[in-house]
This record gives sequence, C-alpha cells and structure tokens, in this order.
Amino acid sequence: MTGLNFLSIAEITQGLRAKTFQAQDIIAAHLEEIARLQSQLNAFTHIDEAGAIAQARAADASQRAGAPLGALRERTLEPAHADRLRARSIL
Repeated sequence: MTGLNFLSIAEITQGLRAKTFQAQDIIAAHLEEIARLQSQLNAFTHIDEAGAIAQARAADASQRAGAPLGALRERTLEPAHADRLRARSIL
C-alpha cells in the first residue's frame, strides 16, 4: 500500500476501525519512508524499528480480539511518535 504515511490521524483512525489496513501497514509505510530519507535528512538519532513493529503487532492483535482502539493507540502509530514517547526507557 502506498500513501499510508501521508494519511491524517483521522484517516488512520477511520481506516483502522474499518479494517481497511492494520497498524502494521502504517508502521511499515513510515519505516520505509524513514529508511528512504534518513541518510539525506538525518532526522532521527534513534529509530526503534523492532519496538514500533512489536507495538503495531500488539495493537493489531488487540483489535482482532475485540478491544477498542483507544485514544492513545490511535495517535501513536508513527515510529517517530513512539520514539519520543519511549525515549526515557532507552536512556
């Protein structure tokens, strides 16, 4: 899927709820874009790909189990956001 990394939070939320795509798809799109541009932009000091993928898998499993998305999960599906939120845990 292309363009997932250009969706707004509202569009991501709508797509997740409609099961048009999964959290893993969103993370993959963002990680691909980061990999493509990081050497040119040097925008991140640390990219936790494994952590972002693990969180996306857990979010998808939780949704398949019938759990609601929840406000925080809807808004932390970008690796950069996850990186900022978890910065203290890696220091």
